[in-house]
Amino acid sequence: MKTTGNLGLKKPDGTDIVDITDLNGNMDILDTAVKTAQDHAADAVKHITAVERTAWNAKASTSVATTTAAGLMAGADKSKLDSVAQGANNYVHPNHTGDVTSSSDGVTAIAPGVIVNADVNASAGIDASKIGTGVVSNAEFGYLDGVTGNVQAQLDNRPQLNGNNTFTNNQKIISTAGINTAPALSIEGVTFNAALQIKNTTPSTGKRYSLYSYNGGDFAIVNETDAYAVAQVDGASKVWMIPGGVKSPNVPNQTTADITYYVRTDGNDGNTGLGNTAGGAFKTIGRAVNAIPKMANHTVNINVAAGSYAEAVVITGFVTSDLFALTASGNVSVTSIEVNNSHGVFVIKGFTATSTTAVGAFKVSASRRVVFESCVVTTQSAQAGLYVSASDVFVDRCNVSNRGNAVVILAECVAYASNNTGVNNGAAYLSGFASYFGYSGTVPAGNMVAQDGGMLVPGMGVLNPWGDNNTQSRTGAAGGSTAAQNMVSNTMTKLVYNGKYFDYLNEWNPATGTFTPSRTGMYTFDILCSLQGVPDGVVISLHMFKNGAEDQCIGRNTNSGSSVSVTSGHVTTDLTAGQPVSIYLHQSHSSGLSTTGSNLYNWFRVARVS
Repeated sequence: MKTTGNLGLKKPDGTDIVDITDLNGNMDILDTAVKTAQDHAADAVKHITAVERTAWNAKASTSVATTTAAGLMAGADKSKLDSVAQGANNYVHPNHTGDVTSSSDGVTAIAPGVIVNADVNASAGIDASKIGTGVVSNAEFGYLDGVTGNVQAQLDNRPQLNGNNTFTNNQKIISTAGINTAPALSIEGVTFNAALQIKNTTPSTGKRYSLYSYNGGDFAIVNETDAYAVAQVDGASKVWMIPGGVKSPNVPNQTTADITYYVRTDGNDGNTGLGNTAGGAFKTIGRAVNAIPKMANHTVNINVAAGSYAEAVVITGFVTSDLFALTASGNVSVTSIEVNNSHGVFVIKGFTATSTTAVGAFKVSASRRVVFESCVVTTQSAQAGLYVSASDVFVDRCNVSNRGNAVVILAECVAYASNNTGVNNGAAYLSGFASYFGYSGTVPAGNMVAQDGGMLVPGMGVLNPWGDNNTQSRTGAAGGSTAAQNMVSNTMTKLVYNGKYFDYLNEWNPATGTFTPSRTGMYTFDILCSLQGVPDGVVISLHMFKNGAEDQCIGRNTNSGSSVSVTSGHVTTDLTAGQPVSIYLHQSHSSGLSTTGSNLYNWFRVARVS
């Protein structure tokens, strides 16, 4: 039997027997449900009207109220309200007169003389413009610090320059009286241990000079082109500008401690040069050189960071008792570097010089103990890579290429060179006018030239006509074949002697059968080649090739009555440095032949004779 979905009333099917009990049960259920609904509708307490619902929804949340949302009052807020006095309102400050005057608008004034020194906190900051007439600035007010009495009296009591024409601690020039004014000079500003600026006011020159005191002694005047002169203060308290860099004999310019300056492309010549940062380093090498006293009794270092510096660096007029080092840190290029009229130990290390017009990209004149280490010159020029006159130098592991002369020493020089390299030079080393040039190790490509009383000495010993004193310092090479080599019929075939016996200057390449001279000169070649299984009448000839082209026949033989044909060649020929030379064999047999493969009958010799 089915039932209803809500109250569960019984629903008999057509085949079901009607049971009066089921009907009565349904009636009871309906009676209870209807009565409950009637009672609920009649009860006014259980129902909410639409108006009541709207009012209920508008009630504040039970959360604590905020500045943007209504809610319950917080306990802390209630405490604040409890502390407000009955009838409190917005406060209005009352007017007041006396030492302090105030009005209702809040303006307050303090009567003069009310605040005394004890009332001012030590940390209080008051602008100088608020004191007195207001014409003294904060910076000017600071100048009074340290004044202990009458200012004019203190200035008048300043001591004059002492008898040695030097400044002592805290002395200052305070007047231009007595200063030489031809041409007109004016003191522009002086502070202790800093530059005294002296300006030449003559309109025709407009030069600006700085007077520097080094350690209370020497006074060096530097003009805007950084060319040095010297100022001297005489007994009449006159400042004299001595032209031409002449130094006053009683005021030496010297170091007091080791010095290290830094140069960087992002530096500034207005920096101190003492820090390896953009804010500490100089921008130019010349600025660092000119910052060093001419008498260096201590180690001097100038470290130059990687980069390109379009400078012709000049180191001149220095006397050192220690090391003066100019060092490139990384790849550093300059226009040129010159050392002149300097004595001591000067080391120039790691620089590339690019000048094509200077007599030497690196140059030394009238100087002693100058070392060039790992320096480079590769720009094409007829000028020298390194030019030295009336000096002594050491050239170590430098690369000089594409120059009229790699290294030139003239006028009573003493030079030593070690393990230098380079290609395409007219002369490797040139010594002239009573100069002595010793060398060892590798040598740049080019002639060795001794002229006008100059000497070239490899290692130690007396020079021979070749400009050296041992066989290992000039060309000498020999080799032989250790395996048979096929000779193609009626074709030029290069002879490759694969066994090297000796090669003093490493000029023979056994893999390619090529001899490449490192220096220009006259060379002699001896060649022996043996072919096996050679029929009568076969013509065999040896040929010299230069730069890949046939130059001359150096030996010819027609076989007769022997199965082994031996052909030799001998020639003396002129070669230029870097010119490749090879020996070829031509045989007329209709089929291929081969060498015997014996180094007794297949060998070569080459030597430089002049």
